[in-house]
Amino acid sequence: MIRLFLDQALPLRAEHVLRERGWDVVHATTAGLATAADRTILGWCDERGYAVVTHDHGFHQMIALFGVAGPSVIRIRLQGLDHEEIGGLIDRVVRAHTAEIESGALVSVSGRRVKVRTLPLHGRTE
Repeated sequence: MIRLFLDQALPLRAEHVLRERGWDVVHATTAGLATAADRTILGWCDERGYAVVTHDHGFHQMIALFGVAGPSVIRIRLQGLDHEEIGGLIDRVVRAHTAEIESGALVSVSGRRVKVRTLPLHGRTE
């Protein structure tokens, strides 16, 4: 089962929404990583088997730069969603792309469009 790490910019209450939908999920605040550097978060998630869910494009850039196969990163490019909306969106995206996320992927969500790139990227940047 996919484990989800919600980055600091996502609503803390989305953690509860996703947990109610059956996900193993932790928010950056709950994990004590609210002020951690992106690189620290990537290492923490990779060691523990979490996919990062974020608004921050920097995670995709770091994964591409390092050329690594994980962790998976799901970038939500939509702003202004409340905790119920963001939780529902994450739930739908992860369910639709479970296989790719489990094997290592960069996922970018903007509106109805979801773009998935498998890892490692081999020198490509987003």
